[in-house]
Amino acid sequence: MMRRLLILLTALCLLPAAVFADGADGFARSASFAIPSAWGGQYASLPLDDRWFMEDNTQYHHGLARISLAMAVSAFRGGGGAPDAAIRAFFAQLGLDRGSGPSTWDFGAAEENSIGTAICFRYLTCFESPVPLVAVAVCGGNYGDEWAGNFDFGLTGDHAGFSRAAEQVLARLAAFEQAQGLNSDRCIYWLSGFGRGGAVCNIAAAKLQDRGGVRCYTFASPYVTVSPDAKEAEGVFNLVSAADVLCQMPPAAWGFARYGRDLYLPSALGSGQDYAQLLRQYDQVFSQFSGQSDTAGDRALAPMAAAAAQALTQAFSSRAAYRQQDQAALVSLFTNRSPGAKGSLRALSLLNGVSSAVRPWKNQPLPPVPNQASLGAFSSKELSALYSQHDPAVYASWLLALPTGEAVERNALSDPAR
Repeated sequence: MMRRLLILLTALCLLPAAVFADGADGFARSASFAIPSAWGGQYASLPLDDRWFMEDNTQYHHGLARISLAMAVSAFRGGGGAPDAAIRAFFAQLGLDRGSGPSTWDFGAAEENSIGTAICFRYLTCFESPVPLVAVAVCGGNYGDEWAGNFDFGLTGDHAGFSRAAEQVLARLAAFEQAQGLNSDRCIYWLSGFGRGGAVCNIAAAKLQDRGGVRCYTFASPYVTVSPDAKEAEGVFNLVSAADVLCQMPPAAWGFARYGRDLYLPSALGSGQDYAQLLRQYDQVFSQFSGQSDTAGDRALAPMAAAAAQALTQAFSSRAAYRQQDQAALVSLFTNRSPGAKGSLRALSLLNGVSSAVRPWKNQPLPPVPNQASLGAFSSKELSALYSQHDPAVYASWLLALPTGEAVERNALSDPAR
């Protein structure tokens, strides 16, 4: 309990003091939430000010990004008989359970195309007349068979698996609006998701561009689209790590990207001389979440992730070849599905290729790795370290350690021309 309290107090100390000074006027609220992680779940608290939704949605908003991460991880499936308990509690703290109450679907058994969602709304009173704020939390955590959908890139067009899930989200949103009597032209949509949930949110937000205002923040999202106009999607921001190899799949060489604007967490590749100081700030928070210190950061992991992504791109060859020889093998690595003898050999070949690609960094200092990340498919130290960079605690530690968004906005990796 004392450790959790320390984390909460640390998170609060990292926030601008003025955020809480406005609470008396009814526009500002805060919510505590758990951060699910292979290092063990911990707690933090963050604010939400309704007036943030009055600001230009084409500009990155760090406060909204942080509370969006809280919404995304709160949507992870919980255990027992109440898999949506965390997101319901999160919404309640922000007043989003008033009136309509949360609507949840598909938080049950995981299937290839299943996606968890929680949708709520309340009226924002900071405008001249009340405006409906519709919050859409997409569950991409604590799942199994959805990995099959994650690896279904499709033969043409956007990512097939993520697109099917996004259509479910949009259909549920339409049903919610009809049930609540909401006019979509007047709504402000607030969407967030992590990993698979982020990828699905990214597509759904792009398809909401012709409705009301969109504020979508995704985290650790893979690539989702081959649309040449992807970067024109307004109000969509994707927080990614240069050391998270899953964010570099499907291959960019095939034309894949994310809708909206990509912003990178501080990295040795793009943060320049400031990285050492930023890493110290990160480590103060990360060590409290994990109980371990990270002084290495991504100095080795970022180039390792790029090398791993390049090795996979070369091994996959093309979308058609990937579908024929690689898809089932990858699915088997992350689920209990049996790939058969041929698939097992292919999976081993892919892993060996990635291991060879990252071998030059074998003796470089690496961040700590939770025991849960040492899976059979990721048995080497290097691959385990890469896999652990997809952990929510890594993203949460960076977002909580940065009091403003300056470090991510001026990160050279955020350059759209990258």
